[in-house]
Amino acid sequence: MQMLVLKGADLDAINKDGDNCLHIALREKMFHSESEHLEILDEISCQLKEDRLSSIVVAGYLAKQGANFYHKNKNNTTPLDIIKNSDLKRRLELYLVKVYECYVCGDNRISIKFHPCRHRIICEECCSKIEIKKCNRCKQTVIHKTRFDGSEFKTVNPPQVFKNKQLSDEMICTICMEHRWDMVFDCGHTTCKKCGEVLDKCHMCRKHIKKKIMIH
Repeated sequence: MQMLVLKGADLDAINKDGDNCLHIALREKMFHSESEHLEILDEISCQLKEDRLSSIVVAGYLAKQGANFYHKNKNNTTPLDIIKNSDLKRRLELYLVKVYECYVCGDNRISIKFHPCRHRIICEECCSKIEIKKCNRCKQTVIHKTRFDGSEFKTVNPPQVFKNKQLSDEMICTICMEHRWDMVFDCGHTTCKKCGEVLDKCHMCRKHIKKKIMIH
């Protein structure tokens, strides 16, 4: 499983019934082996209070890699619908709130996929306000973007190749990954002016922003 993810397996792929990888994983009760010990499974197991190789923990891992728990198959069934235990379903839903939280606003569910890296970290509303040219997770240049349903997401200005390679990571805005940061919030975190202007909450600590200070 980990090898497939690392090799770039498409977690949005579906079978003839419209099932994605989460539908399939959750129909198993338990997975019995792993090629190497994954610490992330221990972390998810602790959060969900389930065995680390249970189908629910494995599905939690796949969700963290970008698999969609809200995808409906041809029977209009989501992976969440497969879980009949109400307590377990509630724990998973609480876990997914954090997993699917937009990196920028922290309020909306992520809905935009970056290509070619396939990471999902931002909602459509934030993606409409901020031109993301480089993935915040893997630092790859974003060539194009799609929604959860696979439709193309287009912004007014098409992404350009990242040009600020000479700037260190400490100097780059952690949202657009393009401009030098020049705005500081009262919590101490920073962005560039363009990205910071649209934020009400800090994208790093989620505190409400009371003051924005420009650094020249």
